[in-house]
Amino acid sequence: MTEQPARLTDTQTLKHLAEAYAREARANMRYHFAARLADVARRSDVAQVLRAAADEERGHAFGFLDLLIEHGAQAPE
Repeated sequence: MTEQPARLTDTQTLKHLAEAYAREARANMRYHFAARLADVARRSDVAQVLRAAADEERGHAFGFLDLLIEHGAQAPE
């Protein structure tokens, strides 16, 4: 018999997951913005590192989003 995950509906944990998702999504956009600035400055080496960091942040955001949906939260805007 498989155990059901704990219900997190309307808990502080679920609110923290939503906040973490938002932070990771914002970090992703900041890294992309900085990468674009590096492109303008003709620093493709720096832009490449920043885009790699953005990809990591996106992965974190999707992980938090998966947890939110799994535990019954509304998908964030």
